[in-house]
Amino acid sequence: MKDLLLRSPEGPIRVYARPGGNPLQLIGLETATLGPGMTHSGEADELERCILLIGGHCTVAVEGKEWKDIGERPTPFDGLPHAIYVPRDSAWEVRGPDIGEVTVAITSAPAENRHEPYHMLPEETDTVYAGRKNWRREISYPLHTGRIADKLLVGEIRTAAGHWSSSPPHRHEITNMPDEVFMEEIYYFKFRPASGFGAQFLYTDDREIDNAYLVRDGDAVALPRGYHPAVAGPGYAKYYMCMLAGDNRMLAPRYDPDHAWLLDADRLIDLSPDPHPPGMI
Repeated sequence: MKDLLLRSPEGPIRVYARPGGNPLQLIGLETATLGPGMTHSGEADELERCILLIGGHCTVAVEGKEWKDIGERPTPFDGLPHAIYVPRDSAWEVRGPDIGEVTVAITSAPAENRHEPYHMLPEETDTVYAGRKNWRREISYPLHTGRIADKLLVGEIRTAAGHWSSSPPHRHEITNMPDEVFMEEIYYFKFRPASGFGAQFLYTDDREIDNAYLVRDGDAVALPRGYHPAVAGPGYAKYYMCMLAGDNRMLAPRYDPDHAWLLDADRLIDLSPDPHPPGMI
């Protein structure tokens, strides 16, 4: 299998994966960092897209609709994102701000149906907390299952320095409803400070895949199958954007039976009461 650690040459436009490639068939990812007077655009095609603002301000235009000067957070560690859904058969353009720069991540997937474009606001994105102790993390899904799209789901996860995420390890590599639903996935990483690092693990039940990847700021990892926990290095807060695509468009993971006891950690290791409501893991 092709190396699953995705790195792109430095530059304003960085292409990590395209739908129909190897090892992913459904998901594409590119990022654009734009300053004053700079634009990044695409022609109408058979792909739907989610344009998510990693940090900064910009204007986004989709087939005659325009969202001007959107964006509030300077970095992905400073609040929830603005995002734009771009349906298939739609030309689109991102324009850089008048001052400073913006970074956007553009996720794509094939779509059979055409929907209307729309703006996802930070205040419309719910945040939940999952895990305990050093596997505690914050999870938000701007493009969640309640929003209209054909195949895409897009979320964000933030962990404190040294903390784990996607724990207990889970997979979504086959469709066996209601216990598991197939979804391809990519993780795109940022760290604070940006010199930080972490590790992404990926393994299958038969250990055909049994890998660990050192990830740095701006790296991405393709997750075509297998369990995929991740950890931040000590001293470095970790953010990753999770992008999923599948025909059923739902979150139904299967947990590794060896580690599923973590779901019941409160009772089994006598933790203090959880101050936040339970959420998605």
